[in-house]
Amino acid sequence: MTLIQVLVVLAVVAAVGAVAAGVVRGELAEPSSTLPDAELPPAPLRGSDLAQVRFSLALRCYRMSQVDEALDRAGAELDARDLQIQRLRAQLDQQPAPLDQQPAPLEQQPAPFGDVGRDG
Repeated sequence: MTLIQVLVVLAVVAAVGAVAAGVVRGELAEPSSTLPDAELPPAPLRGSDLAQVRFSLALRCYRMSQVDEALDRAGAELDARDLQIQRLRAQLDQQPAPLDQQPAPLEQQPAPFGDVGRDG
């Protein structure tokens, strides 16, 4: 019985050595991940998009608390930016253009290059 065990161990060691040395070549398929992608929408990001994204865990990963904190801050800043843009657009829509910014009639507009081309 001991002789059989020794022979089995030698066969396993020889097989592992042959594979490691490249004598036995078996083509392996390209590695593919079975983990879901952390997908973000193709549209402009909102804070809620960042709040919903979930990343897959890995052997050596980032500290989840730091990632969560960074995503929370980025989401809050995106929401604040979007709210500010919305407010500014609403203000712009409510205000008429000031008289000094309205275009002057063509006969009153200065020439774009001054007096270029005049002899004198």
